Amino acid sequence: MSKEVSIRTSEPAFSQFSVEFSESLQRAAETYLEEFNEHQAFNYLVAELFATTNPEHFTVTDGANDGGVDFFVKEGPSYIICQSKCSNLDSLSGLSAAPTFDDTPIDEITSAIRMLRDSEGKYRTSSKIKMLRTDYQRDQQGDPEAKLLSAILAISGELTPSASKKFLSEQASLKRQGIHLRLVTWKDIYQALHFQELDIESIKFELTCDDLKREVLRFDNYCYLLAHAHDFYDAFRAHEWNLFDMNVRLQITNSAVNGKIVGTLQKEKSRKRFHHYNNGILITCNSYKFDERENVVRLSGAQIVNGCQTVRAICEAYESLEPNEQDSFRKTARVQVKIIKNTDPDFINELTITTNDQNPMSPRNLKSNSTEQKGIQNAFRNIRPVPWFYERKDGEFRSYLAASTSVQWFRKSDYATAKNRFRKLENKELARIWYSFIGYSDKTEHGGIGYFEDQETYAQIFKRTTNEKFWREFGSNSHFTVGEDWLEIGTPPVHSYLLAYVISEYIDAMTPSFRQNKEEAIERGVEQGALKRDNQGRLTSSEEEVNRFLSDEGEYRLNIMLANMKEITLELYALVLAARYGNIDAQLANRILTSPELADFVGSACAPDKRPSIEQNGKAIIGPTYGFLRYCTQQYFYANQAEIQAAARMKAYLWQRKVVIKMRENVLKVAGRIAEFDVNWKPRGKTFFESLP
Repeated sequence: MSKEVSIRTSEPAFSQFSVEFSESLQRAAETYLEEFNEHQAFNYLVAELFATTNPEHFTVTDGANDGGVDFFVKEGPSYIICQSKCSNLDSLSGLSAAPTFDDTPIDEITSAIRMLRDSEGKYRTSSKIKMLRTDYQRDQQGDPEAKLLSAILAISGELTPSASKKFLSEQASLKRQGIHLRLVTWKDIYQALHFQELDIESIKFELTCDDLKREVLRFDNYCYLLAHAHDFYDAFRAHEWNLFDMNVRLQITNSAVNGKIVGTLQKEKSRKRFHHYNNGILITCNSYKFDERENVVRLSGAQIVNGCQTVRAICEAYESLEPNEQDSFRKTARVQVKIIKNTDPDFINELTITTNDQNPMSPRNLKSNSTEQKGIQNAFRNIRPVPWFYERKDGEFRSYLAASTSVQWFRKSDYATAKNRFRKLENKELARIWYSFIGYSDKTEHGGIGYFEDQETYAQIFKRTTNEKFWREFGSNSHFTVGEDWLEIGTPPVHSYLLAYVISEYIDAMTPSFRQNKEEAIERGVEQGALKRDNQGRLTSSEEEVNRFLSDEGEYRLNIMLANMKEITLELYALVLAARYGNIDAQLANRILTSPELADFVGSACAPDKRPSIEQNGKAIIGPTYGFLRYCTQQYFYANQAEIQAAARMKAYLWQRKVVIKMRENVLKVAGRIAEFDVNWKPRGKTFFESLP
């Protein structure tokens, strides 16, 4: 559940971090929120980097009566709570040193821990926190010895020296109670955002046993041994999370299972029997050698593909012991180990899936070796003039970058652009995009879709394909609903997949961020005289005045709506293409992708500065269509403004299929009645469809 990424990069300057931090908060807000709120965006960013934002497990609680818990993650009987403190972004601008935080956030997270663990006290908390406390108490009482709770204190700067001292004291005290408290500072966030490539060959460590001749079972290219557990503590201290780089699951769950492993290793009697109780550790490597004189096995290019929980439990248990007990640990704690000399990524992926059964596997990984997923990946890498990497399992591209010599068809240079971006897309992202493109945008706006878990949904995306009949009906009938009868057996054309993905990226690039939208709206307010700035350019209008202006500013509200309906805009793009050209097949998609309008954008991995203009030059399609759809959305917004503003949440309004149908109707109507418009995305005298090449 929690992610402890520790690969080191060069020490950054805070001024450099603050710019990237602001951009990261913008991205988090655009992904998870309806309007920009830097503090809520920080919650999501921290969860994304160090826990999870999976809605099945992640809950935001920040607000009144949150009990010191800004968000929590619950997976099975395991809990992570977080207290996060984000500086105001305006205050970070121009700072050369990180802002500091006193011990206030420390008090908040420690009081939250006490509140959750107190079975008798009464607290004034929100309903979400009350439910969290009830669930935690129930699970803890069900297994009193299990270590179910961990906590994160995240700050966008550093602690003061006195606060740092207090944190270490509180951390040590909680550790004795079986609770892990982690501090995340701006440097940790920087490291997580700059997770660097890893040279697998550099992962070398030793395993020892008492007698290699008696305790090792040897075969060709693999062996079994009974190793000393402390060797894995030493290995983790040396390499940290790099040990698990080839594993599809790079995060650790602070689970009840993990707590029991730790408990076993902390007691002398059960520690001696640990190798009987535990399933052991599975390692793949480039090579291994035996040194019978020293009873050592030396591994090179090693990766732990099963046993992540065991290794972390060994580390936690060892560090919790007093020095004399640590000496006993090093002598008595043993663990079963299997070592396989094999670097084939497919084989390692199969090992990971089939042997990791203690915690749920990401659904897409269970499909990653299917015929259709391998076929799609092969088709993407053979697209010309520039190939794309289709990532069919977690961490695949990064792993291939780190061990490209073992993948015959993979070369980093095939996917790198001039600005060191990579032409790659993930199957889980493509699933959402394609599902929207073919007419399910309301469902993707709603979320919670099991793209890889639900067999019917998976088939509609990866095992059923559109045809000419589908697209002609799609482009002419605003009420068109996808059904089994409209899809043929087979995988959709890879060029059509890529066109949908590129259009989605273009929509992202053309949609103002929440922060940019607000800043530009305020500038319009200043120009109109509705808002004021002083001689130094500082805004002097009150927050109430700004909010009142924004609530009535049409362009600002329109951009908010566009930011919340990107999936719907994508479906409307498909509607326009189908209405104008009919079948969106591989031939049409390839013609658009390789056109002068899109070639640079596609080749640059959809770099925002390469996005095409919305102006119509007689040959453009994608840019002018955005201008047209923005106009259609504006007309829809003005016609339905009261209904939109009356909705409790804009996304809840947008995920109604009847709303999407009304937007589709509007697009088809507007396209035919604006012939006399003379705008940059369409010349006078032509309907919009007539203006497209």
